[in-house]
Amino acid sequence: MKHFIFTILLSVLCLPSLHADEAGAKKVIDQYEAEVNAWVTKINAAPDIAARRELWKVIPDPDAFGLRLLRQLDGAWNQPWFLDYAPKLLQLAPAFSVKPVSENSTKTPLSVVRDSADRFHFASPKVGPLCLALVADSGPATRKFLEKVEANHPDKKVQGQAAMALALLSRELGDGGGFAQFKAQRIDWIRKAIIEAADVEVGNTTVGKMAEEFLFSISKLDKGMEAPDILGWNVSEQAMRLSDYRGKPVIIVFWHTRMQASEETMAFLRKLEDRLGPKGVAVLGVASESRPALREMVKSGSVTWKNWLDANGKIAKLYQVTDYPACWVLDGAGKVQYRGVPGPFAELTAEALVK
Repeated sequence: MKHFIFTILLSVLCLPSLHADEAGAKKVIDQYEAEVNAWVTKINAAPDIAARRELWKVIPDPDAFGLRLLRQLDGAWNQPWFLDYAPKLLQLAPAFSVKPVSENSTKTPLSVVRDSADRFHFASPKVGPLCLALVADSGPATRKFLEKVEANHPDKKVQGQAAMALALLSRELGDGGGFAQFKAQRIDWIRKAIIEAADVEVGNTTVGKMAEEFLFSISKLDKGMEAPDILGWNVSEQAMRLSDYRGKPVIIVFWHTRMQASEETMAFLRKLEDRLGPKGVAVLGVASESRPALREMVKSGSVTWKNWLDANGKIAKLYQVTDYPACWVLDGAGKVQYRGVPGPFAELTAEALVK
């Protein structure tokens, strides 16, 4: 480990390294993505929660992947192929990318990648995808880099991607602090992203679609906004509509039994139903489960709250849910008072609404 940290510091100074290898970087990424896809196939086919719990113990390790990829990039910071692979480090190993490279260093893989892009590749069109990958970090150094790209990059499409990244980061600042100064400006960033980079592809989407989803989110899904109505079906094939619960606080939790925290989330929902249900709080789930599976869970008593069935993901797409579990708390007027993960903050928010 000491040797690795030493070579990282040398490579930042552009000294040659034996680790740098474009073919090796591609191989590491391909292997990890293949491992993740195989694991996802297994967990989707697992017969029950117990089997899924065992599979979660052997999920491919993103930190180990990040370390392997960083070794392949070590010493390639000024190479033309560097920006072909660096964004994957931030996207597939986000937690690893923001960890210090050593106890005595403030440098992280993300900061090394960002600073190398600034120093050696600033004018490259490949900086655009990196800007969007940098949203893993909301620190001032990253914001400063993105602002520099948005204002000064020679390629307008890259400026648009940087603007999109800045808009996304503005949400990470929360309701206070620096959020106010970005709140008005983010509309300008979104406008620039659409004008300059709407057709730029980002994975399976485009910058234009990202901007459209962002505008929908800040107008419908964020705190203080009136949440989108949900119309769907419950396990008994009866229609359920969110607006039917107006006048009372509502907790909405998106969940399924394939997620790592399935048992904890289900226990939390049972507790909410038992404790807050009698106080007038509607506890509602959006279950990405088949009807027979959900019906069996209701029959066994493990599911005690009402649920929309969302096996096709239509409701999750409306609420832009990609990570499970996800939670919203709405007041009696249907306005969002909390958005995040289910837990104590969600519970306290709902409880405050009935006092």
